[in-house]
Amino acid sequence: MRIVIFDPCLADSGHYRYFNWHIAQLLDESGIEIIFADYAGYFKIWYKDLSLKKASFKIIKVSGSISPQTNKYGPMRKLIKIITYLPDRKWYKHVLKNIEYLKPDLIIITSEARGGEPALYINKIFTPVIIVLHTIKAVSCDAVRTRLIDFKLWRRFYIKECNKFISKINGILVLEEKLKNLLVNLGYNSVFRIPYLLFEDNIVNNTSKLSEEFLVSTIGGIYAGKNIEFIINCIESEQFIEFKYRVAGKATGNYGSYIKNRVENLASKSVTGHFKLLSTEDYIQEIEKAHFIALPYSNVRSDQASGVMFDAIRNYRPIIAPDIEPFASYVNNYNIGLLYKEGDKNSFIDTVNKAKKLGVKAFMNDLIKFHKEFKYENWRSKFLEYILSKSKEL
Repeated sequence: MRIVIFDPCLADSGHYRYFNWHIAQLLDESGIEIIFADYAGYFKIWYKDLSLKKASFKIIKVSGSISPQTNKYGPMRKLIKIITYLPDRKWYKHVLKNIEYLKPDLIIITSEARGGEPALYINKIFTPVIIVLHTIKAVSCDAVRTRLIDFKLWRRFYIKECNKFISKINGILVLEEKLKNLLVNLGYNSVFRIPYLLFEDNIVNNTSKLSEEFLVSTIGGIYAGKNIEFIINCIESEQFIEFKYRVAGKATGNYGSYIKNRVENLASKSVTGHFKLLSTEDYIQEIEKAHFIALPYSNVRSDQASGVMFDAIRNYRPIIAPDIEPFASYVNNYNIGLLYKEGDKNSFIDTVNKAKKLGVKAFMNDLIKFHKEFKYENWRSKFLEYILSKSKEL
């Protein structure tokens, strides 16, 4: 069985590297050939030295350029582009045509088109298709907080086009039970839930690398949607802080620059930062130093869990997160950390103080249980059964 993995939104940072390999690991079974449809060279860089245990895989270039949707436009050109979709239609038509030349039994599209252009959904695809929906915003107006500049009529047209496409495809993958239930309520069938990440091998529980001082860290890309300024404001408002806070990761866009400047100019020595794209080794080291990993997401970003959350658990570090979904469910059901009331400074400080009092060891047994439940071997067979059924539907 030949399966093509196509991600229309590849970038040098973010979840793309790990999530697409995550899909490949779920497909890792004898008799399966995986083809990564590359167009920006990222797959070749990321996966050239990796291997799967049972499935075979190769990387094939399907385009010499990235999607026009990643380009920057002035206001007038952007408006023309939104109305016509022509640059995106041309690119997607070219890429999908090249993918179909590979004669796959199934195409898995692992991201929604970025920026709201439904060009991807307009092309006719003559191969069974499954798409990963990371949010419900692509199919429901109720899930979108539309600003005037977003053009409400345009937004409704976009969602209509998305629904038109999704209603014709063979299956939908989502990463949280909440999204699955919402899609089912909207009338979609053939929805299958897989976790955002899973664990393969047992990692040694190493607490010897913990920072001597109690350290709470936020790790990974720094961008709008992560409410890091909330934590900084909490620390600035307190006269005495009995913990250290560290921000480590690539600062992206205006928000990333703003956080970088805030941390570097902060009078308090309780906050430190490392604002560079982290290598895998540096990323793991940042997790290992921390006693708790803070996930200060806002409610806008609550459609799916964070890869950092799974990486924290993989390395046996509990989390501190706002009491929003899906983090609230993970903490309440699995006891993998502590919750604070979103936007409440006193609640956050109290939660961190409680975390310091309890320590990492208080959560260790539950972290180990979570680690065992969320292993590939416990999810692969049902996923493959779903995939096989969809490949036969055309």
